[in-house]
Formats: sequence, C-alpha cells, structure tokens
Amino acid sequence: MNKHRIAKVALDTRLRDDERRSPILTAVRSLMPARPLSTGDARSVAERQALRLRQLLDQPTGALSIERLTNVFASWSIEHDAKLPFSGFTTWNSSTGSWFTIINGNEPEARRRFSIGHELKHVIDHPFVFTSYLQPNGSPWLQADIELLCDYFAGCLLLPRPSLKQAYVDGLQTIDGLAAHFEVSSAAVRVRLGQLGLDSVVPLGEIDIDDDNSGGYRRTTMPRTVRQNAGRLGGLGQPKPPLAMR
Repeated sequence: MNKHRIAKVALDTRLRDDERRSPILTAVRSLMPARPLSTGDARSVAERQALRLRQLLDQPTGALSIERLTNVFASWSIEHDAKLPFSGFTTWNSSTGSWFTIINGNEPEARRRFSIGHELKHVIDHPFVFTSYLQPNGSPWLQADIELLCDYFAGCLLLPRPSLKQAYVDGLQTIDGLAAHFEVSSAAVRVRLGQLGLDSVVPLGEIDIDDDNSGGYRRTTMPRTVRQNAGRLGGLGQPKPPLAMR
C-alpha cells in the first residue's frame, strides 16, 4: 500500500469520526464531488457549501453569528491566542478526535471572523485532498491555491451572494456600510464586490492589500474600481506555520 493510499485510509477513518459528531459537517461535505476540480469548479462548490451551511444554520442573510457557527460543529474547537504570529491555523487532535483551530486574538474582530471561515473550509475539505485538490496532470494543488480557495469560501460565507446583492440593490452601496452590515472588513467587501461584478459608488483605490499577502494595508495613490481591484485581491491569504493542517 503506497503512502497516498495509507494517508487516504487514515482520512476516511477520521471522516467517519468527525461526521458522527457533527451531522451538519456531513451535509456540507456531501456537496464535494469525488473527482479532481478545476479552479472554477472548486469555487462553485465552495459557494454552494457556504450557502448550504447558511441554510442549515437558519441564517441565510445578514451578518453571520460566529457563535452559532462554531457551536454546531461538535468535532471542531476554536481558541484565540493574542501572541499567535499569524492569522490562524487548524490541525487534528487525535486525543480528542476533533479539529482544533487557533485564531490570532490580537487581530480585529472582522479579521478573526474571516479567519474562522477560512479555517472551516480546511476542516470541510480535508478528506478530499487526494481526490479533489489535484491538477490535470495528477499532481496536488499548490498550497497557495488552496489558501485562496479557503479565502473564497470565507467570503461566500460571510458575504453570501444573494444577501450582498440584495443589500446593494436596496441602496447599501458604500464599503463602510456594507462592512458594518455584514460585520466584515472593508477589504473583504471590496474583494467580494469585485467577484460579483458590482461597482461601488465610492473610490476604491485608497487602500490596498500589501504584496506580502499578509492581510495588511498600505496607501495607494491611483484610484481603482472594484473590478480592477478584484484581479489583484484574489484572496486575503493567511500565512501558515509549518505544523498547520495541510
């Protein structure tokens, strides 16, 4: 039995354990097809997972309750550590038979909410790393691409397409207004608007994401539209420590 087969058997066992404790996890995971996914397919699955999770939490619109989100997953625990040198990471705790996430408690609340959504995607998709996270040539996805997909899921979860579009149509079109309504960062709103092809009524070039992809901000002088920013801000990637769940 090769190492990939051994790892898959271990994952299958883990899958049965954590799904037994968290039925909602079973429902959300069931949306993942057991085949290699293109980037576009993976994003479509991520959005369906996010919307399905919202429905199961009975929170289809508005700001997501992180407390309710974390409480429904009996096999997932979260702690905050103000000294954590990165946004967050997730690993499997074999002694408790559960997933364990640590979030940087020193970051703004909106950032922590996004980090929790990002880490949840790792938990949801971990059983599929050998079947779905594969490139056309059969090699694994680059870790950077997986992180961007987790960012996309977090954006879909916190800023669901139907709810965001409805808010926009109803006249809530400023970055700050949307950020406050959904309890997310301005950067997350900018990215999500760009993904949905919506234009903002306010200039969007005053704040941008640092090139180190750490989620920090820097001033820029050239005004940009949401659409232009969308290509540059493909995700709010979160650096991972060596022991992070892969």
